[in-house]
Amino acid sequence: MTKLAGKLLSVMDCSEILFNDTTQPAYKRTMRLIREAKLDTVKLGRVTYVSRALLYKHFKLEDEEKGSDAPLVTTDQESIVIHLPKR
Repeated sequence: MTKLAGKLLSVMDCSEILFNDTTQPAYKRTMRLIREAKLDTVKLGRVTYVSRALLYKHFKLEDEEKGSDAPLVTTDQESIVIHLPKR
């Protein structure tokens, strides 16, 4: 994951945080979520960046420095639960 002074994340980085996946479908899903949430973005050339603080606040994620290193996917023995934001 590329960090720009810890303040901005590329959409690919956001996809890795949200879904623990950097494939094209995960990228498109992340881009769609960012657009639907109307998060402010910065575009430099072909790369779109999102504020780390906005991403963590909107999707109610724990900050990495505070101890959460797991993606937004949790598993147990019987099922897989994926927590997505409410529309």
